[in-house]
Amino acid sequence: MKFKVKFFKLSQPAFTDRFAFKSPGARSPSLLLTSLLMKPIPTPQIVPLSPVVTTLSPTQSSPRVSTNRVLSLRDDAITEFLQAKNLAPKSEKAYRLDLSRFTRWCDLPGSPYQQQPWREVSARQLRHFKTYLQQELQLSAGTVRRTLSTLKQFFDWLQDHEYIQTHPARTLELPEASEPTAKDLSAEEIEWLYRAATLSKLAERNTAIVSVLLHGLRAEEICNLDVADFDGVRLHIRKAKRGSVGTVPLKPQAQQHLQMYLEWRQSQTEGSRAAGIEIKSDRPLFISYSPRNRHQRLGYDGLYKLVSKELQAIAQELAQAEGKEVSHLHPHRGRHTFATSLVVDGMRYKTMDSRLAMKLTRHRSAHSFDRYVKRADELLAEAAFFETEALKQAEKET
Repeated sequence: MKFKVKFFKLSQPAFTDRFAFKSPGARSPSLLLTSLLMKPIPTPQIVPLSPVVTTLSPTQSSPRVSTNRVLSLRDDAITEFLQAKNLAPKSEKAYRLDLSRFTRWCDLPGSPYQQQPWREVSARQLRHFKTYLQQELQLSAGTVRRTLSTLKQFFDWLQDHEYIQTHPARTLELPEASEPTAKDLSAEEIEWLYRAATLSKLAERNTAIVSVLLHGLRAEEICNLDVADFDGVRLHIRKAKRGSVGTVPLKPQAQQHLQMYLEWRQSQTEGSRAAGIEIKSDRPLFISYSPRNRHQRLGYDGLYKLVSKELQAIAQELAQAEGKEVSHLHPHRGRHTFATSLVVDGMRYKTMDSRLAMKLTRHRSAHSFDRYVKRADELLAEAAFFETEALKQAEKET
């Protein structure tokens, strides 16, 4: 806030003959000057040039800065927190969504928490927000837990950096979430997915993408691949979630699909000056052919749209033609399928344990990988059951 110091001057008397009039008891000019000089110096007044203090509401205990300034500081803190976390783009987007869900709730019409600085958030307020997520929005326990967990981390950071004194989320209880399960694709669904890719536009590219997805790569990792990351036998993952880089060996079928795709792409460059599609080591392995991003790196949203909409629609038609249904497809299901199959095959052929499987999927946590071990146990137990029943039936027949 800027201020101006303003002094109110005493008017200077004209010490002239008008003070020297002749009357009984008149004071001489010298006496008058002495009395004036002995008066106390006036106290300066502080006059604000641009007041920014708003009117206090009955619930406020201290002056509040302007609304726009509060919102700006609130958003700046979120941005600084996310930069400090150094998250992958997808994770940063999820964190920002969680935090913006809280700020939007605070700013709902009629809310007593509108335009509230972070230092004024209370534990009681966070409990109300938790109830809102569960009862009003009716979000799943997992989503509520993730949102509140993000808030806890954010307030941890605010306190560590001395933006707040008290931690409102320290005692906040997170709802129990069900254990995550593996969502692997069945053998039929894998067949429909491959057939959908061959029937789609850009069949060569899309078939190669399906093969790479079924080798456990995350969607973002696929988008970050360059031509040089495929050496003919394996893929080199140089940019990955939480630094989980590494190499992934490819099955012969996937090697063939990638080679066919690159040969097709090379054929598209002949007689064309279009930048981006030429086969150079530093060029993206998978590129977009959409009008908006033509010949640019295939983006995360573009990959999700390809699998969840285009290939999903074709696979659904193929399944319905056989009187069946295909479950919801999305890129991450390829990772679930790859991890589960590694454990199943490793147990069946005694060639790979969970530690080696985690090396190929680049999981850092055994706890997060445990879902695939449980799924493999289920599949193998079921297979053993039917195999036993078949042996019993054969024994009866003989």
